[in-house]
Amino acid sequence: MPAPLWRRLLRQPLLWAALCVGLALPWYFTENALELPPFLLTLVGGWLCGFAFVNFTFAMKNVKYGLLVHLVGAAIFGLILRLGTLVSGSMRAHLPQPVLALSYLVILGSIPAAGWVWLGLLSRVTSARWFVPRKEKPVRIAPAWEFRTTHRFIRFSAIRMPLRTLGWIIAAVVVVLGSVTTITLIATDLIRYISSGTLFVFLFGTAIALPAYFILTTLLKRKTVTCTVEFAPDHMQIDAGTEIIRLGLADLDRFLWRCESDYARLEVRGGGHDISLITGIARVPSTVLPELPKLPGEIARRLAAAGLVQQRTRRVGVTVFTRLSVCKH
Repeated sequence: MPAPLWRRLLRQPLLWAALCVGLALPWYFTENALELPPFLLTLVGGWLCGFAFVNFTFAMKNVKYGLLVHLVGAAIFGLILRLGTLVSGSMRAHLPQPVLALSYLVILGSIPAAGWVWLGLLSRVTSARWFVPRKEKPVRIAPAWEFRTTHRFIRFSAIRMPLRTLGWIIAAVVVVLGSVTTITLIATDLIRYISSGTLFVFLFGTAIALPAYFILTTLLKRKTVTCTVEFAPDHMQIDAGTEIIRLGLADLDRFLWRCESDYARLEVRGGGHDISLITGIARVPSTVLPELPKLPGEIARRLAAAGLVQQRTRRVGVTVFTRLSVCKH
């Protein structure tokens, strides 16, 4: 059963980007674009556009096509920034006020969007198979399922944190760093020495965004705990660090299992519990991948027998079960 339309819309970054732009437009049309509210709204809206574009390219089943679309998008965002710096003041003076306001909106919003798109491109390059290290690294494998009579269990490292909390942390870091950087450059008059928006995004990404990303992931990895998840015919048991939770499969309202990517995780909701174990960004041993193995068909059948309905999803490696009564609501 697919999720309700309103819930799927709320998960779309482009919807929130359009909301940010719509809220910021009155300031632009009244020539007050440099005030703090429209400035922050534009940065968030631009970043959400870049976020949605990068997610779209990574979700493409053909990796080569995804890389090609990513390269084209990065070039387009860079071209927008470059064109914004080439338009002289005299040319802007002949533009109608609405067109001029929209041009400022697009150029300012393109800065965080381009930064996120290029950071995603950098991620592709550093993780590509043709990137061969000098020393041969040990073979890394995903955690494997183990057996105990009629039970199946798995041990893995994870960070106990809702995915929406992780998204808010990333968004806050992007907004704060972008705002502080831009305000600092304007206050110190250093912005006039930056000849183009492309150079600004490059400096922001290499000098500020990348170090902040590594610091953020390092801090999050400190919250890693060793987890054990065991599935019995009629219940599951989650041992997450210092807490052991036993849930009957008939009490579950939602079950999500994602195998790969930075968002690899287990989400369980029901029986008064809402548990999210993110393994994609957790600290793992050098021989283990920060992933989860494929959900066995036996466990999927047990969930279905407990009254849960598997939802269709276009994302590879994602399995979602939801109780029918919850789907209807």
